[in-house]
Amino acid sequence: TTSSSSSSTSSSTSSSSCFPSVPTKQRSSQAKMEYHSMNEHHSAPRGWISELRPRITVVLTIAVLVTLIIEGMLHRDVFKHLWDHFVGWCKQIGWCASIPFFLGPFACNLLGLAGTTWFVAAGAVFESMYGFVRGTLVAVLSCGMGMYPGGLLAFYLGRSRLRPRVQLYLDQSERLRIMNKIIETEGWKFAFAMRFSPLLPEGTFNYACALTSMTYRHNALASLGSFVPLVFEVWMSAEATRAVSSEATASGGSHIYVELGLNLLVLVVMAVLLVGVKKQYDSHAASLSDP
Repeated sequence: TTSSSSSSTSSSTSSSSCFPSVPTKQRSSQAKMEYHSMNEHHSAPRGWISELRPRITVVLTIAVLVTLIIEGMLHRDVFKHLWDHFVGWCKQIGWCASIPFFLGPFACNLLGLAGTTWFVAAGAVFESMYGFVRGTLVAVLSCGMGMYPGGLLAFYLGRSRLRPRVQLYLDQSERLRIMNKIIETEGWKFAFAMRFSPLLPEGTFNYACALTSMTYRHNALASLGSFVPLVFEVWMSAEATRAVSSEATASGGSHIYVELGLNLLVLVVMAVLLVGVKKQYDSHAASLSDP
């Protein structure tokens, strides 16, 4: 009996040693070790193209915007005629005008691109069709119904079929690697907060989150944060469209100051969110980089 009990005790001890439990407090230390090991692995100098890729993207985006503004000022009548013709066509097809603004953000998320162009265009088009309040609501629903499922599908593809390719891209982006390690330690709430920023590359971030341990349910909750920049960009586009319209210019009155104050308040709120997200990212990145 003594031998059997000792053997059972030894077997239980050996079995427990085979499956050691990892305390919850060790998650951050493990994340730090993995972060440092990744930095050592990726410490080799990359090509100058990959180093300058983010700056090149920003410069090209600014150049395109400046070119469009200059062309719009030089050929204002031509652009106004084309725009009026396009809005008239959208009014003729009615609710079917929402289909391109549903498919556009959906495809952008699958391709890892930003849907800002579609959001801004939707705010301008639907404000011209339905007015400010109703047009903003229609634009948000049209773009959101494409953006949200597109992001969920990108998360699934990044975790299954496209995982090797996503991992290869992630290895070239230190910022995304830091975000992933912060998500590992802080959970889906950090991913939710990061999506508040209009500067976040949403399409790429969907695939980057697929390489974390975040569940599908938590990713679905975190993806709701993308509606904050969507509403902001649609709102500003619709407000700009109403401001330059002939009716708003001719009406005048004290309500203009109310609108300006409301827009200023929206800008302040978004600036506070951006600063908060940036500080949270910097603090977590510094904690991970500490030895």
